[in-house]
Amino acid sequence: MKAFIGVDIQECLRRVVEENTLYHKADFEYDIGDLKNAISVLASKNFLWMSRESGTYCFPERDVYLTPSYANNTWLYYRGHPEEIKSFYVEVDDFKDGRVLGSLVALDYLSHCAQVQETMQPVHFAKVTFKDGVRRTFEISEFEKNRDSLRQNYGPYTYEYDSSSDLDSLMYHIRSQRKNNLEPYDFDRYMEEIRLERFARFGYHGSDFVRLSPYDAQKCHAAGLPVFLFPKDEPHRELRDGELRSLRYKSGHLLAIRQQDKPIWDYLNPELPKIASLFTPKELSRLYWCVSNTGKNNDATLEENRNLQELLAKLNIIIGAGEKEAPALELELELEQEQGQEP
Repeated sequence: MKAFIGVDIQECLRRVVEENTLYHKADFEYDIGDLKNAISVLASKNFLWMSRESGTYCFPERDVYLTPSYANNTWLYYRGHPEEIKSFYVEVDDFKDGRVLGSLVALDYLSHCAQVQETMQPVHFAKVTFKDGVRRTFEISEFEKNRDSLRQNYGPYTYEYDSSSDLDSLMYHIRSQRKNNLEPYDFDRYMEEIRLERFARFGYHGSDFVRLSPYDAQKCHAAGLPVFLFPKDEPHRELRDGELRSLRYKSGHLLAIRQQDKPIWDYLNPELPKIASLFTPKELSRLYWCVSNTGKNNDATLEENRNLQELLAKLNIIIGAGEKEAPALELELELEQEQGQEP
């Protein structure tokens, strides 16, 4: 099993979400809340987490091994489509500077489901503690049926399953077995492998494209970035104007941008955390003006002109229409030079 020891759990799992989850990515924010709560002395620090095409799930590990719990039913539900599932064992060690730290183990989803089915234990009751301190015991079927309505009617609550089995011994045995089969692994390498694996399923074996959701592909296309269609076992091609709309709700293909365009998309994507800008708006305008005027005396080679055109295309996307005021900038530069200032 591939193990990632002493990592920023939050950042690593977020990268999995960006690569593997196309819809309902906001589910992950709830998962992070559960992981942060694990720092509490009484809270579980061992979780099972999965990313799927339409969302994520995070459960205390022991709940997955109790049937018919919600965690157990949900974890086993996706066995019919295992190729879309990326699953992990998560062990939280610390919470520092707003980050959840600990270890991850990449699971083979189908093999893990088989283990759960072989070892899961029956549970008959759920003990619920409401926010006002009132406690009540529910039969498991009643609790699972009404868990959402209980929260809506009575507010947040905590619960624990009342199992007659020795679940602690089972968890100790499972974790010991897992620990004996760990292979320390590089997370960057793992992410590259799952990216290539996905494209390989569509008959493409290169490493120069990045997958997008239909929603993100639409935004990339609107921003001027070329978006490519990968039909299954057919040559990939660049999408034409208006073609994306008909593909938004169809399956059996991948949408992607070139690896070289990903930094631009990361810059433009409003859902990603922003780093400090490399250029101020004024500096970007100056850079655009300088690049657009370079080579006008036909001194540039064909390759230099091609490189300049690529820079212009990228700058055009980043700056946006209406912000490239070259004439006004030219006058500003002349005034600064007359005053002996460095532009």
